[in-house]
Amino acid sequence: MILTNKEKIALRAIAENGLHGMGGDVPDDLLCDNFSWFYPEDIVKRTNFSKAQVAGLIRSLDEKGLIAPDKKNEWFLLEEGIIEAQKIWEK
Repeated sequence: MILTNKEKIALRAIAENGLHGMGGDVPDDLLCDNFSWFYPEDIVKRTNFSKAQVAGLIRSLDEKGLIAPDKKNEWFLLEEGIIEAQKIWEK
Protein backbone atom coordinates (compact mmCIF):
# COMPACT_ATOMS: atom_id res chain seq x y z
CA MET A 1 0.00 0.00 0.00
CA ILE A 2 1.25 3.46 -0.85
CA LEU A 3 1.06 5.96 2.00
CA THR A 4 2.12 9.59 2.03
CA ASN A 5 4.76 10.66 4.55
CA LYS A 6 2.10 12.41 6.64
CA GLU A 7 -0.10 9.30 6.58
CA LYS A 8 2.87 7.26 7.80
CA ILE A 9 3.53 9.73 10.61
CA ALA A 10 -0.13 9.67 11.64
CA LEU A 11 -0.33 5.86 11.46
CA ARG A 12 2.79 5.53 13.60
CA ALA A 13 1.36 8.03 16.10
CA ILE A 14 -1.88 6.05 16.29
CA ALA A 15 0.06 2.84 16.95
CA GLU A 16 2.28 4.55 19.55
CA ASN A 17 -0.82 5.90 21.28
CA GLY A 18 -2.30 2.40 21.51
CA LEU A 19 0.96 0.80 22.59
CA HIS A 20 1.34 3.38 25.34
CA GLY A 21 -2.10 2.44 26.64
CA MET A 22 -1.58 -1.33 26.60
CA GLY A 23 2.14 -1.58 27.41
CA GLY A 24 3.20 -3.08 24.09
CA ASP A 25 6.48 -2.63 22.29
CA VAL A 26 5.65 -2.91 18.58
CA PRO A 27 2.45 -2.52 16.55
CA ASP A 28 2.16 -6.31 16.12
CA ASP A 29 1.38 -6.43 19.86
CA LEU A 30 -1.90 -4.70 19.01
CA LEU A 31 -2.98 -7.77 17.03
CA CYS A 32 -3.43 -9.63 20.34
CA ASP A 33 -4.83 -6.69 22.28
CA ASN A 34 -6.13 -3.99 19.96
CA PHE A 35 -5.97 -1.10 22.38
CA SER A 36 -5.62 1.40 19.53
CA TRP A 37 -8.67 3.59 20.21
CA PHE A 38 -7.87 7.25 19.74
CA TYR A 39 -9.41 10.65 19.36
CA PRO A 40 -8.19 13.10 16.72
CA GLU A 41 -6.83 15.30 19.51
CA ASP A 42 -4.46 12.47 20.51
CA ILE A 43 -2.89 12.54 17.05
CA VAL A 44 -2.68 16.34 17.03
CA LYS A 45 -0.67 16.13 20.27
CA ARG A 46 1.61 13.31 19.06
CA THR A 47 2.34 14.81 15.63
CA ASN A 48 1.92 18.58 16.02
CA PHE A 49 -0.22 18.49 12.86
CA SER A 50 -3.14 20.92 12.85
CA LYS A 51 -6.66 19.71 13.62
CA ALA A 52 -7.55 20.19 9.94
CA GLN A 53 -4.55 18.13 8.81
CA VAL A 54 -5.41 15.33 11.23
CA ALA A 55 -9.04 15.37 10.07
CA GLY A 56 -7.86 14.93 6.49
CA LEU A 57 -5.44 12.18 7.47
CA ILE A 58 -8.12 10.31 9.38
CA ARG A 59 -10.42 10.53 6.37
CA SER A 60 -7.64 9.25 4.11
CA LEU A 61 -6.64 6.38 6.43
CA ASP A 62 -10.32 5.44 6.77
CA GLU A 63 -10.75 5.39 2.97
CA LYS A 64 -7.69 3.13 2.70
CA GLY A 65 -9.22 0.68 5.18
CA LEU A 66 -6.58 1.17 7.89
CA ILE A 67 -8.77 2.73 10.61
CA ALA A 68 -12.47 2.79 11.42
CA PRO A 69 -14.77 4.79 13.66
CA ASP A 70 -15.93 3.20 16.90
CA LYS A 71 -18.02 5.81 18.66
CA LYS A 72 -18.61 9.45 18.03
CA ASN A 73 -15.21 10.93 17.12
CA GLU A 74 -13.37 7.83 18.43
CA TRP A 75 -11.35 5.68 16.05
CA PHE A 76 -9.25 2.52 16.09
CA LEU A 77 -6.78 0.63 13.90
CA LEU A 78 -8.12 -2.20 11.80
CA GLU A 79 -5.94 -5.31 11.38
CA GLU A 80 -4.60 -3.98 8.07
CA GLY A 81 -3.73 -0.71 9.81
CA ILE A 82 -1.76 -2.57 12.46
CA ILE A 83 0.10 -4.50 9.77
CA GLU A 84 0.95 -1.28 7.89
CA ALA A 85 2.04 0.38 11.14
CA GLN A 86 4.38 -2.55 11.79
CA LYS A 87 5.93 -2.11 8.33
CA ILE A 88 6.55 1.58 9.09
CA TRP A 89 7.93 0.70 12.53
CA GLU A 90 10.51 -1.67 11.03
CA LYS A 91 11.99 1.00 8.73
